[in-house]
Amino acid sequence: DMLSQINHLRTENKTLLSESQYLSVEKKELEDENSALETEISELESEIKAREAETNLDLNLAPPEIQHTEFASQTNYMGLPSSERAFQQSQIMNPLYVFPLSSNPQAYPVPDAADSRAM
Repeated sequence: DMLSQINHLRTENKTLLSESQYLSVEKKELEDENSALETEISELESEIKAREAETNLDLNLAPPEIQHTEFASQTNYMGLPSSERAFQQSQIMNPLYVFPLSSNPQAYPVPDAADSRAM
């Protein structure tokens, strides 16, 4: 009876050692994968910060491709006083989009030719 318990414990020990080795290999693979993911995350965060720096535009300023000296010379050509020139340089208009409230073309009748001649 004692011999069978010893044999059983030996096989259980071998099984546990095998499992332990398997888990060690799995743990090492997960650590490597985790490290690779952390590196990739770091690279992506750096890329995001670089893109944010590129696209972080102040909408109150002229676009960088417009040279301020060229812009100033154009306003001088129009003959604006210096205070008005500074005010105009600081105003940059964004595009305005107008959308009809109704997609039904009958909602906006075409004026008659007689109406347009009367104007």
